[in-house]
Amino acid sequence: MLTVKKTIGNFGEQLACDFLVRRNYRIIDRNKKVGRREIDIIAADNGVVVFVEVKTTAMVMTSAAEEALSRGQIETIKKAISLFCRSNRIDLNKTRLDFICIKINRFSQKAILRHYRNIC
Repeated sequence: MLTVKKTIGNFGEQLACDFLVRRNYRIIDRNKKVGRREIDIIAADNGVVVFVEVKTTAMVMTSAAEEALSRGQIETIKKAISLFCRSNRIDLNKTRLDFICIKINRFSQKAILRHYRNIC
C-alpha cells in the first residue's frame, strides 16, 4: 500500500518527467537503484546525461521545497552518479546534476515547478 508521502512523490516525479519531455529531454530511466541510493530521473539532453533529483511538497505554498535538499544529500547523490557512470562507462564530464522542486497547493490544486540546472 502506498503512503501519502510516496503517492505525492510519485506524482511529482511524473510531473518532472512530463516537464523534461516537453523540453526535448529523453528519459533514460526512473527510480534507478545505485547501491543504497536511488536516482530519481536519468535523462539525456543534447549529448549530456542529466541526473535529476526531484523533491515534491504538498503543503502551504510558503513552504520551500528547495530547502529539502541538503549538502549531505547532494554529496550522496554525487557518489551514486559516480558509481552509475563507472558501471555504465559514462564520462563524468558529460553529465550534470539538476534539481526539480515542486510545490503542490492542495487547496487550489495547482503545482509550481522549478528546475535548477547543474546544481554542483
